[in-house]
Amino acid sequence: MNWGYVKAFDRNGKEIYHRQIRNIAGHSSVNFEYYPSGAVQKAHFTGHPDGGIQWDDVVYYFDENGVIT
Repeated sequence: MNWGYVKAFDRNGKEIYHRQIRNIAGHSSVNFEYYPSGAVQKAHFTGHPDGGIQWDDVVYYFDENGVIT
């Protein structure tokens, strides 16, 4: 699989984050960190389109209720 989506949900099942990921035409990925309660604490997106000089590096922080801070 070369293309996909990553999603994160709050404790009630509501989607709080989504992003397209890939491992073709460059790459993009998301790494998550979690609170001890299991709630998403951080989503770290990196992307490098087409192997060129462009580079994306974006971090989203969430409170324990799934709200972006």
